[in-house]
Amino acid sequence: MKRFLQLAVCLLVLLLFGTSCEYKFKGKHRTILLENRSSLPLIAFERSGYDTIVTGRSFIDKDRYYVSPNSNNSQALKRIRWGTYEDLFTYHQYCLVFILNANDVRWSNDHLSDLDSYLVRYDFTLEDLQDLDWRISFPPNDSMKTISMWPPFEEVIAKYKE
Repeated sequence: MKRFLQLAVCLLVLLLFGTSCEYKFKGKHRTILLENRSSLPLIAFERSGYDTIVTGRSFIDKDRYYVSPNSNNSQALKRIRWGTYEDLFTYHQYCLVFILNANDVRWSNDHLSDLDSYLVRYDFTLEDLQDLDWRISFPPNDSMKTISMWPPFEEVIAKYKE
């Protein structure tokens, strides 16, 4: 009987945690879809706030951040830990998304060790991502014209539009 009670309590706890996690994220976003509309292979990742240090960044699963030329990737900008993007914006005003040329990235184990520069850094607000329906692209499309980015929109388009 004691064993049955222990098993019942364990199942109840699992059931409660399982449903509470699903409810917690319902209607929120854990992923930003990245559309690579270029012939370059890309590496993409996000940082919160204004943490613009790119080197030294740890990538446990490097392949997840890789975006093939002329393809889409919903895993590179997926929040595995720390909740949803909406949760991120309760603490930070901006979500920075870095787009790198995968051919220029040098790795040291699973860390980004050296990089000449990134192709573009997008500085998204929650409203920006909502307006874009959680879909972004490289090079940026016309609907991203008003997004804060470095280099500026016109320079990125002039350099990478095919």
